[in-house]
Amino acid sequence: MQLGMVLPDQISGVNTVSFDARVVWAETLDAPGEFQVGFQFQTLNSVTRDVIENLMENY
Repeated sequence: MQLGMVLPDQISGVNTVSFDARVVWAETLDAPGEFQVGFQFQTLNSVTRDVIENLMENY
């Protein structure tokens, strides 16, 4: 599955990233049409990897 993310700030020179991922779990929330989903990254280029690592460390 191809996913994209708009970043809260510019990180590593980009405002958005795209990556391949697979769904690991999904949970229906109380509000109609809303879900929480956990996914596993499949492939990340070096810029996207840097962005994800930065997000995990700083957000």
